[in-house]
Amino acid sequence: MVTQNADFSSEPRPVEKGRELFCLSVAAHGRFSSMKTFSRLRSFWLPALLLAPASAFAHHAQWMQDRPFVQGLSMPVHGLDHMMVTLGVGLLSVQLAGKNKRALWAVPASFAALLLAGGIVNICGVAVPFLEQGILASVVLMGAMLALKPQWPLAAGMAVVAGFAAYHGVALVGEGPHNLWFALFAFGCLLAAAVVLGCGMLLGLLLQKTAHQKVIRYAGAVMIAMAAVITVFPKVNDVIIQFLE
Repeated sequence: MVTQNADFSSEPRPVEKGRELFCLSVAAHGRFSSMKTFSRLRSFWLPALLLAPASAFAHHAQWMQDRPFVQGLSMPVHGLDHMMVTLGVGLLSVQLAGKNKRALWAVPASFAALLLAGGIVNICGVAVPFLEQGILASVVLMGAMLALKPQWPLAAGMAVVAGFAAYHGVALVGEGPHNLWFALFAFGCLLAAAVVLGCGMLLGLLLQKTAHQKVIRYAGAVMIAMAAVITVFPKVNDVIIQFLE
């Protein structure tokens, strides 16, 4: 009798079988519902994440929030250091064009290309060491190039300008939203940089025609002095963005 009872108790009862089947069906339904809910959420937040303009990647005036193109337009004039170097590239193009006319388009083109490349490097998450120091050094070197007017070949001038642009691109173009709005932000940034650079070129050509080329050298000396001022008083560099706010 004991053996028969043991054998009988080891067999699954109909009630327990029903409970197991019910629990399995509930669990399967829960997993299916969770997957379905996740799929719906993914279809909603993934496009939203890619398309929503990001406003926290750089410091912008309040009225520029959620306007990536306007934010990009403002970037080249955010700091005096960025604006001075961009103007300096325009003046340098005119200086180098004295020996090679191709400098009028080759130097700005190299600046724009590396400006964008530097931004893409930042967007891809590549850390650039000594960024602030490199940008400040570019102001000093640009000022020295304008003030001393070295007789460099065009290729050397383009290489130096490209180095400047890569650092500034990390800080300017690379501060855009890390989503699909980056293209619009970068376009605005490059457009504004081209306008500032063009102003430098127009000023240089005007000084060249009026036989006041020495003013370009004085401008280089002013840039070096301003770099020293920014080093001692860093807030001076942000006067433009403070004005925009």
